[in-house]
Amino acid sequence: MSLTHTIINKLTPSEKCTPSRPDKHSDGDGLQLWVRHTGNKVWISAYRWQGKQQSLTLGKYPVITLQQARQRNLEIKQLIHEGINPKDKKKEKLAEQDGSRLFDTIAQTWYADRKTFLASSTFSRNYSAYTRDVKPVIGQI
Repeated sequence: MSLTHTIINKLTPSEKCTPSRPDKHSDGDGLQLWVRHTGNKVWISAYRWQGKQQSLTLGKYPVITLQQARQRNLEIKQLIHEGINPKDKKKEKLAEQDGSRLFDTIAQTWYADRKTFLASSTFSRNYSAYTRDVKPVIGQI
């Protein structure tokens, strides 16, 4: 049976609900509403990626409405159909939105500050080592 706003508003944590085991209510096609022991309601999209069960949090109810959750679930199914892992897509999207948190951005700011305190040869040597050895490995994290 599909969820409705009336049913969702009446949901409360059951006696079996614990911090590690929320109550799960299915809307169909992998969309679930988890009711936590605190009473919080969270939308989860459950899917299979490369034969393994995966889940992706869509957001809290009522901030994310039933209609919005269903739409996001359809978008996730479309990504899977296109051969894209929805978790990877979400990570890329977060990285694009907040590029200031990338290691490389922070390191560049730090090096710009250090340039005034170091001799040019020392700065050049250190910065060269960073761009050659560190940036390719963890710069985009």
